[in-house]
Amino acid sequence: MLRRFKQPIIIVIIYLSIGILWLFVSSIILNSIVEIDVKKLNNIVVWVRLSFIIFSALFFFLLYINFQKKLQQRFTDYSTLFDNNPNPMFVFDIETKKFLAVNKPCILKYGYTETEFLSMTVYDIRSKEEAHRLQNRLSTPNKGFKAEGLWEHQKKNGELFYVEISSTSVTWKDRDAMLIVSYDISVRNVYEKKLFQLNQELENQVLERTKKLDGLTQELAAANEEYSATNEELLAANEELHTANEHLIDLQKKIEEQAQAMVRQSEEKLNKILSSLKDVVWSAHLSAEGKLQIDYINDSAAQALYGYNAQEFIDNSELLKQSVFSEDLNVTHQVYQKLLEHNEAQSETRIKDKFGNVKWISSRIWLTKNKEGKPIRIDGINTNIDEHKKAEQELIAQKDKLQRVFDNLPLMLVHFDVTGNLLFANKNCESILGWTYEEMRSRNMMMELYPNEALRNQVMQFMTKSENTWSDFTMTTRSGSTIDSSWTNVRLTDGSLIGIGQDITRRNEDEKEKANLIEQLVEQNNDVLQFSFISSHNLRGPIATLLGLMQLVEKDKVNDPQLLHILNYMEKSILNLEEVIRDLTKILEIRGLQSEPKEMVNIDELLNTVQQTLMSQLATNTIDLTINTSAVHSFFTIRSYLHSILYNLITNAIKYRDPERKLVIEFKTFQDEITYGFTIEDNGTGIDLERFHAKIFTLYQRFHTHIEGKGLGLYLIRTQLALLKGTIEVKSQPGIGSTFIVSLPRTKDNL
Repeated sequence: MLRRFKQPIIIVIIYLSIGILWLFVSSIILNSIVEIDVKKLNNIVVWVRLSFIIFSALFFFLLYINFQKKLQQRFTDYSTLFDNNPNPMFVFDIETKKFLAVNKPCILKYGYTETEFLSMTVYDIRSKEEAHRLQNRLSTPNKGFKAEGLWEHQKKNGELFYVEISSTSVTWKDRDAMLIVSYDISVRNVYEKKLFQLNQELENQVLERTKKLDGLTQELAAANEEYSATNEELLAANEELHTANEHLIDLQKKIEEQAQAMVRQSEEKLNKILSSLKDVVWSAHLSAEGKLQIDYINDSAAQALYGYNAQEFIDNSELLKQSVFSEDLNVTHQVYQKLLEHNEAQSETRIKDKFGNVKWISSRIWLTKNKEGKPIRIDGINTNIDEHKKAEQELIAQKDKLQRVFDNLPLMLVHFDVTGNLLFANKNCESILGWTYEEMRSRNMMMELYPNEALRNQVMQFMTKSENTWSDFTMTTRSGSTIDSSWTNVRLTDGSLIGIGQDITRRNEDEKEKANLIEQLVEQNNDVLQFSFISSHNLRGPIATLLGLMQLVEKDKVNDPQLLHILNYMEKSILNLEEVIRDLTKILEIRGLQSEPKEMVNIDELLNTVQQTLMSQLATNTIDLTINTSAVHSFFTIRSYLHSILYNLITNAIKYRDPERKLVIEFKTFQDEITYGFTIEDNGTGIDLERFHAKIFTLYQRFHTHIEGKGLGLYLIRTQLALLKGTIEVKSQPGIGSTFIVSLPRTKDNL
């Protein structure tokens, strides 16, 4: 308070000191020249002058105090604009990055108190991911208001949200600072109206303050005229006050300049705020003839949306109407009628900008009437919603596409809300059940589809659980027939339920038929196996008897050569028949081992067992067997099958060796993403695959008749691998050698 009155008090003291000094000097001069009567006159003059000086000082002092109050009130009003702005605003020091001021919406939005804000920097309300981006932005100087685009901010509770930022450089308490306006995209539409109302109130306050300032200026002018008249009347007596009056005039000019500067600064701040908005904010008055005359429109937003600058709108107020798309003029007329009735209106229309581009806008306009109810002003905010409208149209198109997809799906689709009301049913559902969608909405479909109470309760429980699993139910159609159906449910985030079903009546019938066929095949297969076991076992007895009888025959006593030949042929045939029955029994035994459990079999141990079995054949220096199991060490399989496969392949390599060179056998394991196995490669006589490829793994096929064998080994190998769901391949060339490749499937048990 003392600082506020310091300057006027000093001026008054100086003013009084000069006046008193002059009075004292003039009194001494008069006393030395004039006698007593003159002294009395002089005293009267002194008192008159002193009273005038005191009156003048008090008058200018009160005048100055009045100006100070007005200026302080104006500053308070503009501070209120900052504090009460509906958008979060804050000011921070460019050098230290610390907050210098925050408004109330900023405190409410971010959750920090004003004290906490003033102890923080602008990095504290950003996520860690955007700290580097903010640092790069602050390294570039900013001139004028600038739209900074989309940023991610963080509240005190850690919640992240997206905002659009506008900034400008300002001077705050003698510090270089930056003013930030933050737009929360999610609530921007709510605050647009509040911001407009606040701007309108601010504009009204500015107009009122301007009127008061004009009145005050007129009062000051009148006072100056009165003061000039007084000076002319007392010019002869108050020439000594001329210098003091000049100082007071200078002081008055400074006060007026300060007041005008404050008004200009406030207007500039308001223009900067409005210029930072992306929405077109405009204000217009209605002439006596009812024509609209634009008074203000924010330039940057107007050019971005319409292509015209603010001056073009002010010069031609018809531009707003002329820009409306021709097909939407009737909508504009309806909006204007609503505005006259309710003093405000809102609409979505299309416009055509300066360059011929058609855009969608959302308009919110307010009407101001005078005391007589006559419209005098129209204010509005136009927002570009072209992208939102296009997105909405795309959603409608996508909805139509989805509708066509849903209707053509070979599934039943239904949608229920949280209360169980049917919201949607596709065409396939109507076709299968027999009711239309409108009929289903007007009926208790649970009673219609599941007349049995126990089944209905089971369905209700299944719908309540909504575990994304399938379950089968019997449904009753409109015609009264029953169908088998399978359903699954999907619970949406809003609590509603989507049911997906399919008619499985035909599938169940097919599965029943398939089950019957499988059962018949199993019975036939068991009969064949039983017949094979019976045949093999029952034939062994007679053959053994025949072999015994043949051994009792004394061939050396038979003198008839023809009879001896017949006996030898019979003995050989019986032996061949016994060999066939033994092979058949062996094949049946292999199929019987299929039920044995699989286990992890160490390939090195199994190869060691095979080598011990073939020790007498491998002990010679003419056979070189190399083993490499680095790729796979163990196989998940039936041990007896794998032993038989290894034994037969190694035995064949030894049996069909080339007598002209040393036999080399290489064993190596391998694996890939879906299979693993091993290869056995030899440099034996080889096989002519062009001739025998189709017969290699068939029963009793021999390709080297000069070597003893029956052609059973490779057939047994293929049979065992088929039971293990594996495969065998062969690569061979006569005179070079053969390579057998055994592959087994990888499963979760053997990975």
